[in-house]
Amino acid sequence: MKHFIQEEDMDQLCAAAAKFIIKTAAKSIKKNGRFTFALSGGSTPKALFALMALPHFAIQIDWKKTFVFWSDERKVPLDDEDNNAKMAIDALLSKVSVPKTNIFRIASNLSAEKAAKKYEENIRNFFGANKPSMDICLLGLGDDGHTASLFPGTTILQEKKALVSNVHVPKLDAERISFTIPMILSSRNIVFFLSGKGKAKIFNTVITGAFEPEQYPAQFIQGKSKSIFYFYDKPAGKYLKKSLQIKSA
Repeated sequence: MKHFIQEEDMDQLCAAAAKFIIKTAAKSIKKNGRFTFALSGGSTPKALFALMALPHFAIQIDWKKTFVFWSDERKVPLDDEDNNAKMAIDALLSKVSVPKTNIFRIASNLSAEKAAKKYEENIRNFFGANKPSMDICLLGLGDDGHTASLFPGTTILQEKKALVSNVHVPKLDAERISFTIPMILSSRNIVFFLSGKGKAKIFNTVITGAFEPEQYPAQFIQGKSKSIFYFYDKPAGKYLKKSLQIKSA
Protein backbone atom coordinates (compact mmCIF):
# COMPACT_ATOMS: atom_id res chain seq x y z
CA MET A 1 0.00 0.00 0.00
CA LYS A 2 1.28 3.43 -0.92
CA HIS A 3 1.18 6.34 1.52
CA PHE A 4 1.85 9.92 0.45
CA ILE A 5 3.06 12.44 3.04
CA GLN A 6 3.53 15.97 1.76
CA GLU A 7 5.02 18.75 3.86
CA GLU A 8 5.42 22.44 3.09
CA ASP A 9 9.21 22.64 3.08
CA MET A 10 12.40 20.73 3.84
CA ASP A 11 12.33 21.52 7.58
CA GLN A 12 8.84 20.14 8.02
CA LEU A 13 9.67 17.22 5.75
CA CYS A 14 12.65 16.21 7.87
CA ALA A 15 10.64 16.54 11.07
CA ALA A 16 7.83 14.35 9.70
CA ALA A 17 10.25 11.67 8.48
CA ALA A 18 12.18 11.72 11.77
CA LYS A 19 8.98 11.21 13.77
CA PHE A 20 8.01 8.30 11.51
CA ILE A 21 11.43 6.69 11.98
CA ILE A 22 11.23 7.14 15.75
CA LYS A 23 7.76 5.61 15.89
CA THR A 24 8.77 2.67 13.69
CA ALA A 25 11.93 2.08 15.72
CA ALA A 26 9.93 1.93 18.96
CA LYS A 27 7.44 -0.55 17.48
CA SER A 28 10.18 -2.75 16.04
CA ILE A 29 12.17 -2.84 19.28
CA LYS A 30 9.06 -3.64 21.30
CA LYS A 31 8.11 -6.47 18.93
CA ASN A 32 11.49 -7.91 17.92
CA GLY A 33 14.01 -6.45 20.33
CA ARG A 34 15.81 -4.49 17.64
CA PHE A 35 15.41 -1.93 14.86
CA THR A 36 17.07 -2.50 11.48
CA PHE A 37 17.52 0.63 9.39
CA ALA A 38 18.98 0.85 5.88
CA LEU A 39 20.12 4.38 5.06
CA SER A 40 20.38 6.04 1.67
CA GLY A 41 23.10 8.23 0.27
CA GLY A 42 23.10 11.43 -1.73
CA SER A 43 22.66 14.97 -0.51
CA THR A 44 18.91 14.95 0.24
CA PRO A 45 18.90 12.82 3.42
CA LYS A 46 21.81 14.71 4.99
CA ALA A 47 19.44 17.27 6.49
CA LEU A 48 17.28 14.47 7.89
CA PHE A 49 20.30 12.80 9.49
CA ALA A 50 21.46 16.09 10.98
CA LEU A 51 18.03 16.67 12.50
CA MET A 52 17.91 13.16 13.96
CA ALA A 53 21.28 13.79 15.61
CA LEU A 54 19.86 16.66 17.65
CA PRO A 55 19.26 15.72 21.32
CA HIS A 56 15.47 16.15 21.12
CA PHE A 57 15.21 13.49 18.40
CA ALA A 58 18.26 11.34 19.22
CA ILE A 59 17.08 10.61 22.75
CA GLN A 60 13.86 9.09 21.42
CA ILE A 61 15.62 6.15 19.73
CA ASP A 62 17.24 3.27 21.57
CA TRP A 63 20.45 3.32 19.55
CA LYS A 64 21.96 0.33 21.34
CA LYS A 65 19.20 -1.78 19.80
CA THR A 66 19.45 -0.08 16.40
CA PHE A 67 21.35 -1.77 13.59
CA VAL A 68 22.38 0.35 10.60
CA PHE A 69 22.88 -0.73 6.99
CA TRP A 70 23.00 1.06 3.62
CA SER A 71 20.83 0.51 0.57
CA ASP A 72 23.77 1.26 -1.72
CA GLU A 73 27.29 2.58 -1.85
CA ARG A 74 29.66 4.16 -4.35
CA LYS A 75 32.92 2.38 -5.19
CA VAL A 76 35.10 5.00 -3.53
CA PRO A 77 37.50 4.91 -0.55
CA LEU A 78 35.88 4.67 2.89
CA ASP A 79 37.01 8.19 3.79
CA ASP A 80 35.96 9.76 0.47
CA GLU A 81 33.49 12.62 0.70
CA ASP A 82 31.24 10.79 -1.79
CA ASN A 83 31.05 7.70 0.41
CA ASN A 84 27.45 7.29 1.58
CA ALA A 85 28.38 5.73 4.89
CA LYS A 86 30.90 8.47 5.69
CA MET A 87 28.20 11.10 5.14
CA ALA A 88 25.79 9.36 7.49
CA ILE A 89 28.48 8.75 10.11
CA ASP A 90 29.56 12.40 10.03
CA ALA A 91 25.99 13.77 10.10
CA LEU A 92 24.34 11.29 12.48
CA LEU A 93 25.98 8.11 13.67
CA SER A 94 29.05 9.73 15.23
CA LYS A 95 26.73 11.96 17.29
CA VAL A 96 24.51 9.27 18.83
CA SER A 97 25.16 6.27 21.06
CA VAL A 98 24.96 3.54 18.43
CA PRO A 99 27.62 0.86 19.03
CA LYS A 100 30.17 0.51 16.24
CA THR A 101 29.37 -3.19 16.07
CA ASN A 102 25.81 -2.23 15.08
CA ILE A 103 27.00 -0.40 11.96
CA PHE A 104 27.31 -2.50 8.80
CA ARG A 105 29.27 -0.51 6.25
CA ILE A 106 29.80 -1.68 2.69
CA ALA A 107 33.52 -2.37 2.15
CA SER A 108 33.90 -0.03 -0.80
CA ASN A 109 37.68 -0.19 -0.44
CA LEU A 110 37.46 -3.67 -1.98
CA SER A 111 36.55 -4.44 -5.57
CA ALA A 112 32.85 -3.87 -6.20
CA GLU A 113 32.25 -7.59 -6.69
CA LYS A 114 34.03 -8.56 -3.47
CA ALA A 115 32.31 -5.75 -1.57
CA ALA A 116 28.89 -6.95 -2.71
CA LYS A 117 29.58 -10.55 -1.74
CA LYS A 118 30.97 -9.59 1.66
CA TYR A 119 28.03 -7.26 2.37
CA GLU A 120 25.48 -9.95 1.48
CA GLU A 121 27.35 -12.41 3.69
CA ASN A 122 27.23 -9.93 6.58
CA ILE A 123 23.50 -9.39 6.10
CA ARG A 124 22.74 -13.11 5.97
CA ASN A 125 24.87 -13.76 9.05
CA PHE A 126 23.13 -10.99 10.94
CA PHE A 127 19.64 -12.30 10.23
CA GLY A 128 20.63 -15.93 10.62
CA ALA A 129 17.77 -18.35 9.98
CA ASN A 130 15.32 -15.47 9.51
CA LYS A 131 14.62 -13.91 6.15
CA PRO A 132 16.63 -10.68 5.81
CA SER A 133 14.21 -7.77 6.13
CA MET A 134 14.85 -4.16 7.08
CA ASP A 135 12.37 -2.44 9.37
CA ILE A 136 12.95 0.68 7.27
CA CYS A 137 14.71 0.92 3.92
CA LEU A 138 15.30 4.59 3.13
CA LEU A 139 15.52 5.47 -0.56
CA GLY A 140 15.95 8.49 -2.77
CA LEU A 141 14.79 9.15 -6.31
CA GLY A 142 17.15 10.21 -9.07
CA ASP A 143 16.27 12.52 -11.94
CA ASP A 144 16.42 9.51 -14.28
CA GLY A 145 14.09 7.41 -12.12
CA HIS A 146 16.80 5.38 -10.37
CA THR A 147 16.68 4.49 -6.69
CA ALA A 148 19.51 3.03 -4.61
CA SER A 149 21.89 2.05 -7.45
CA LEU A 150 19.15 0.59 -9.63
CA PHE A 151 19.85 2.62 -12.76
CA PRO A 152 17.97 2.35 -16.07
CA GLY A 153 19.30 -0.36 -18.37
CA THR A 154 21.69 -1.93 -15.85
CA THR A 155 22.09 -5.66 -15.22
CA ILE A 156 21.11 -5.45 -11.54
CA LEU A 157 17.48 -4.93 -12.59
CA GLN A 158 17.31 -8.59 -13.66
CA GLU A 159 18.77 -9.97 -10.42
CA LYS A 160 16.21 -12.22 -8.73
CA LYS A 161 18.13 -14.14 -6.04
CA ALA A 162 20.97 -12.08 -4.60
CA LEU A 163 20.33 -9.56 -1.83
CA VAL A 164 23.21 -7.36 -2.92
CA SER A 165 24.96 -6.92 -6.24
CA ASN A 166 27.73 -4.89 -7.78
CA VAL A 167 26.71 -2.96 -10.86
CA HIS A 168 28.45 -0.91 -13.52
CA VAL A 169 26.61 2.32 -14.34
CA PRO A 170 27.62 3.33 -17.88
CA LYS A 171 26.22 6.86 -17.74
CA LEU A 172 28.44 7.57 -14.73
CA ASP A 173 31.25 5.24 -15.81
CA ALA A 174 31.22 4.08 -12.21
CA GLU A 175 30.90 0.95 -10.11
CA ARG A 176 28.29 0.71 -7.38
CA ILE A 177 27.21 -1.81 -4.75
CA SER A 178 23.47 -1.97 -4.10
CA PHE A 179 20.54 -3.76 -2.57
CA THR A 180 18.73 -5.65 -5.29
CA ILE A 181 15.02 -5.28 -5.99
CA PRO A 182 14.16 -8.43 -3.96
CA MET A 183 16.12 -7.12 -0.96
CA ILE A 184 14.39 -3.75 -1.04
CA LEU A 185 10.97 -5.35 -1.43
CA SER A 186 11.61 -7.59 1.57
CA SER A 187 11.67 -4.52 3.82
CA ARG A 188 8.79 -4.02 6.25
CA ASN A 189 8.66 -0.31 5.46
CA ILE A 190 10.07 1.30 2.31
CA VAL A 191 10.51 5.06 2.60
CA PHE A 192 11.19 7.33 -0.37
CA PHE A 193 12.49 10.71 0.79
CA LEU A 194 12.66 13.52 -1.76
CA SER A 195 12.73 17.27 -1.86
CA GLY A 196 12.79 20.18 -4.27
CA LYS A 197 11.23 21.21 -7.56
CA GLY A 198 13.94 19.32 -9.43
CA LYS A 199 12.27 16.08 -8.40
CA ALA A 200 8.73 17.11 -9.35
CA LYS A 201 8.59 15.81 -12.93
CA ILE A 202 10.28 12.48 -12.33
CA PHE A 203 8.25 11.89 -9.15
CA ASN A 204 5.02 12.45 -11.06
CA THR A 205 6.22 10.19 -13.89
CA VAL A 206 7.12 7.36 -11.52
CA ILE A 207 3.81 7.58 -9.65
CA THR A 208 1.26 8.41 -12.34
CA GLY A 209 3.01 7.62 -15.64
CA ALA A 210 3.00 4.45 -17.69
CA PHE A 211 4.59 1.44 -16.03
CA GLU A 212 8.05 1.34 -17.62
CA PRO A 213 10.35 0.10 -14.84
CA GLU A 214 13.28 -0.67 -17.11
CA GLN A 215 13.31 3.04 -17.92
CA TYR A 216 12.26 4.23 -14.44
CA PRO A 217 13.56 1.57 -12.00
CA ALA A 218 11.88 3.14 -8.97
CA GLN A 219 8.65 1.73 -10.43
CA PHE A 220 9.90 -1.76 -9.56
CA ILE A 221 9.45 -0.83 -5.90
CA GLN A 222 5.79 -1.46 -5.39
CA GLY A 223 3.27 -4.12 -4.43
CA LYS A 224 -0.18 -4.22 -2.86
CA SER A 225 1.11 -5.94 0.27
CA LYS A 226 4.05 -3.55 0.70
CA SER A 227 4.12 -0.56 3.03
CA ILE A 228 5.63 2.14 0.83
CA PHE A 229 5.82 5.71 2.08
CA TYR A 230 6.61 8.77 -0.02
CA PHE A 231 7.80 11.68 2.10
CA TYR A 232 8.20 14.81 -0.01
CA ASP A 233 7.90 18.58 0.21
CA LYS A 234 5.47 20.76 -1.71
CA PRO A 235 7.89 21.64 -4.54
CA ALA A 236 8.60 17.95 -5.20
CA GLY A 237 4.88 17.19 -5.30
CA LYS A 238 4.04 20.06 -7.65
CA TYR A 239 2.66 17.87 -10.45
CA LEU A 240 0.96 15.17 -8.41
CA LYS A 241 -2.81 15.03 -8.41
CA LYS A 242 -4.36 16.73 -5.40
CA SER A 243 -5.92 13.43 -4.37
CA LEU A 244 -2.41 12.11 -3.70
CA GLN A 245 -1.27 15.15 -1.75
CA ILE A 246 -2.42 13.80 1.60
CA LYS A 247 -0.91 12.77 4.89
CA SER A 248 -1.40 9.15 5.77
CA ALA A 249 1.57 8.18 7.95
